[in-house]
Amino acid sequence: MTARLRGAPLARLAVPAIAAAGAALILLALQPPARATVSEPSSPVTGNATYFDGLGSPYGGCGMPQPELETQNFVALNVFDTPGDGTMYTRPLPAAQASKMGLWNNGRNCGRWVRVRIGDYCTGTNDGALGQPFCRNGSWTADAYNDGTLDMLVADSCGDPNGWCRDDPYHLDLSKDSLNRFARNGTPLADLYPNHWNNRHVSWQFIAAAIAHRNHEHLAVRR
Repeated sequence: MTARLRGAPLARLAVPAIAAAGAALILLALQPPARATVSEPSSPVTGNATYFDGLGSPYGGCGMPQPELETQNFVALNVFDTPGDGTMYTRPLPAAQASKMGLWNNGRNCGRWVRVRIGDYCTGTNDGALGQPFCRNGSWTADAYNDGTLDMLVADSCGDPNGWCRDDPYHLDLSKDSLNRFARNGTPLADLYPNHWNNRHVSWQFIAAAIAHRNHEHLAVRR
């Protein structure tokens, strides 16, 4: 038999044990709640592309005024992934709604770079109607603009209640002025917009900032 089983020593040992348990509960209570997050693609993905005129005033969804951005080639990522559902959920999304989160990732992907590659042109209706097929009554067709590439900065968010921002998890919203800066084999595709656009497919992936900066400086020298 050990001394710990005797009445008085047991009582004395119980006090620090209870205190330690209470301290642990206090620490748990003080910790911030679990934050929702989303998995990101590790290889290029394909989605529909749209464009927007520029960041809102005084700044866009990533909190930076447009003149202060590292580049004027920038994109917005989807806030939500809610196919057929245009509800304007509260931002940031809580952990309980992580399944509704788009690749904007509650703003965590702001400031990252993506490499965007032009894909097929839609010969049909590609209007982004919520819950409707993309490129209705037409087909995706390759043309002379395929494989034009541009490195772009994530600087805004797309939470609109349309098919692009809700039904297509890999949709990219591109700054309008960047559309005719895509290049293929060093040659700018200066007339991609407006006559060869129709919210065509793009493929894209996250890239390291250092790689994006090197490419940006290389293009600046060529120009």
